[in-house]
Amino acid sequence: MMLSGALKRFVQDNPHASADTKKATQRAVDLFLQAFGDAPVSIIGGEKAGAFRDLLFSLPASLGKRKSSLTLEEEAQREPKKRLYRP
Repeated sequence: MMLSGALKRFVQDNPHASADTKKATQRAVDLFLQAFGDAPVSIIGGEKAGAFRDLLFSLPASLGKRKSSLTLEEEAQREPKKRLYRP
């Protein structure tokens, strides 16, 4: 199962998941997809998760609050001192 399919099946289609959970999980998965592309859940291990965590901590807190044509990597390098982003 691909990550995007797992999101839909286990979160978006889950009647017990709150709107906040759905929104936050969608945002985190969208960032993962931008960074690494869609992948089978079975191959997403500790190394990939660690790289994603490091990327999240390097993103500026203002991510998503303004229009930007930068990639996530470019955003991370743009403001390296403001490591406050939390998905």
